[in-house]
Amino acid sequence: MNEKFFKRSPAFLKPELLSVKLTTLVAIGLLTCTSQHSFAQQIQVDGTKKPLKTVLKQIEDQSGYSFVYDADILENDPALQLALNENGIKEALAKLSTALNVEY
Repeated sequence: MNEKFFKRSPAFLKPELLSVKLTTLVAIGLLTCTSQHSFAQQIQVDGTKKPLKTVLKQIEDQSGYSFVYDADILENDPALQLALNENGIKEALAKLSTALNVEY
């Protein structure tokens, strides 16, 4: 066997290249974090009185999520006056559930 092959350190562990690779890895990590923030859904519902079915439909349209519920339950619900200007679906649903005194 060739002894030089086993004695040489791999090219990817050379100090010059290692610092460049670590810097690149950290930069990619930071860019990934900032891009996740920019893709967060902004849920906005104005504060006028609306049926709950309409509010859920607006949240569905803005978030891309679908809600499954019994339509008969929502038929006789009074109009809901709720203003949502939330940074994400979790915050919007938390505020909605608090207003309705329900859990999801």
